[in-house]
Amino acid sequence: MEVRRATKPIIFNVPMPLAGVEYSQALPARAKRFTFQLRGMNICRLCFTAGGSGTLFVTLQAGASYSEDSIESATPITLFFQSPVAAQVAEIIVWQ
Repeated sequence: MEVRRATKPIIFNVPMPLAGVEYSQALPARAKRFTFQLRGMNICRLCFTAGGSGTLFVTLQAGASYSEDSIESATPITLFFQSPVAAQVAEIIVWQ
């Protein structure tokens, strides 16, 4: 099996103007890895299911990031996230 290396970075800056509202970002097809964090120093809820950021999520503490380094998904992946603080920006780096 041939190993495909991640060679192309893509950056998403997703505005999150409202507190407690779920936002989302679809990752490009054939994404190999990603890192997610908030630009500000606030907590964030992250999940992989629409509507889940209010009930079934991982909490990223202020200043923390979340990453996956070996994605091998045949279907597209979408990140869903929210913050209890308004006027945030989600920073996502995806490697293809």
